[in-house]
Amino acid sequence: MRELTRPASRPACLLPLAAAIALVFAQDATSLTGGVVVLNCRDSGPASLRDAYSNAIDNEIIDLTNLTCGTITLTTGALVDSKGATNVTLLGPGAAALMIDANSQDRALVHKGSGALTIKDLTITRGSYNGAHGGGCIYSHGSVHMYNSTVSACTLKPSGNAPGNGGGVYALGSLDLATSTVSGNTINCPGNSAGSGGGIWSGGPATIDYSTIGNNRVSCNGIPRRGGGIFSGSDAKIYSSTISANVAGDGGGAYFAADAIVKASTISGNNSSGGGASGLLATHQLFLGDCTITKNDSGFQAGAAVHLNSITTAKMYGTIIYGNPAYQDIFTDDLDGRSGAVVIGSNNLIGVSLLAVPSGTLSSDPLLGPLSDNGGAAHTFTHALLKGSPAIDRGINTPQTIDLTEDQRGPGFARVAGTAADIGAFEFLGDRIFSNGFD
Repeated sequence: MRELTRPASRPACLLPLAAAIALVFAQDATSLTGGVVVLNCRDSGPASLRDAYSNAIDNEIIDLTNLTCGTITLTTGALVDSKGATNVTLLGPGAAALMIDANSQDRALVHKGSGALTIKDLTITRGSYNGAHGGGCIYSHGSVHMYNSTVSACTLKPSGNAPGNGGGVYALGSLDLATSTVSGNTINCPGNSAGSGGGIWSGGPATIDYSTIGNNRVSCNGIPRRGGGIFSGSDAKIYSSTISANVAGDGGGAYFAADAIVKASTISGNNSSGGGASGLLATHQLFLGDCTITKNDSGFQAGAAVHLNSITTAKMYGTIIYGNPAYQDIFTDDLDGRSGAVVIGSNNLIGVSLLAVPSGTLSSDPLLGPLSDNGGAAHTFTHALLKGSPAIDRGINTPQTIDLTEDQRGPGFARVAGTAADIGAFEFLGDRIFSNGFD
């Protein structure tokens, strides 16, 4: 089973669950200092979430696991940690069991501390913030760690000409997202103001595992308007995740303003309304391993699915970049970049590239199925390889290149199920009986 690389700052209290779902994280409440139990679903008063959060002390756990009400509706504004706790944790009973509904009146959560706001097993929804800075649902002056949780249907409207960042989540520090969903969040800019990160804006390093970032939007007329799904201002690592149906002027799916590693992930159906990259835009060094990048659509002829800045060296192994239309489906532009961008690697399938690609790169139709739930504990959607695909058994998975034991779907879906790994995020099993490839 693959061990995921984590930032050194990951709290020691976050441990993997059983091996069947190695990506889901549990939290041992006894390993943190302090703690308070929320006993009711009222918006305020003794034993309420608002009372506990506003009075949180450093390293405190706010325990909501015993609540059965289903929803805490905020009617008096955002929850604010008034004492500025450096680290604070919200521990819920499950994302499907408890929702914090901001009632479209304000943000849901404001974290003033310089440490981490940790959210586990909760849904945060319907935040609406009009003003400077960012975060339609969640604003953190420090970092955001989110596990088994959802942030959805949040809206950010910047004030005046100030830029708006983070339609769903704004983290001035780092971001750590695992087995979570960020979906349906929007930045709506007035006039010619600008925005970045329709779903997520992260100022520090971002690590995303087994998660879905989908249907987020940066709806702005100003420049820049970047990162419909995610804007990462520092180094980013994305593993076994799906970035789909996000919209922005530049970097419809993702905009990486620093180095980025993306492995065993699907980037599909994103859109750039301007001339920028519809799937992802990389401004520094980029690594793509076992990824499927398809059906990303640009509104202009020059908008590729993957666009590289002039200083970018992209290492690509076992990756599909194919079938990405541009300008009302008249053109196809899968990969391009500014003069000076370099692509190295092997065992890729790239349809149309305006950059030189490594010798041996395939370019024929990979025969992909629709974006679907093809299995896996985290239920991140993938494009299955269909029978007869030229990508089958044409990938690479050595320790020197990608070195994965599973495809995007995780445990139970071997990375190599035939004579060699397949190209892309999905490993074709076909009629094979055994996962080692024997018929």
